[in-house]
Amino acid sequence: MDVIYTQHKIELYQIEKLLVYSLFVIHLYLRELKPLNTNKLEMPFPHCSLDLYQV
Repeated sequence: MDVIYTQHKIELYQIEKLLVYSLFVIHLYLRELKPLNTNKLEMPFPHCSLDLYQV
């Protein structure tokens, strides 16, 4: 029982690491895109930020 639990924890930790890594890659990608469209906001979800700034 204990072994299964630790194994599950390790899998969760690896998934977490993968998520953080992918978010970091997306952030870098957006930073690279920024010079191309400087007037657009640097956010992963542009529609959300546009809604915020149009209020």
